[in-house]
Amino acid sequence: MKLKLSMIRRLLRDHNDLCKQIDEYNEYWKKYLTVTYLTFISVTCFVSYIVFISDIKWYTRIEYSVVL
Repeated sequence: MKLKLSMIRRLLRDHNDLCKQIDEYNEYWKKYLTVTYLTFISVTCFVSYIVFISDIKWYTRIEYSVVL
């Protein structure tokens, strides 16, 4: 019984350490992902505007569509 209790405590401690480590990784990566998403959304909106609304030649439209 004592062995099981010791094992459960060790597993809980290991689990807690892992959760803390994941939380630290999330703190780092959320900044990177935010910048990345904002950049790609902005570029996508700009290229969409160029392709669908602006007055450009048809071959340029195709080139921008490929980029999009």
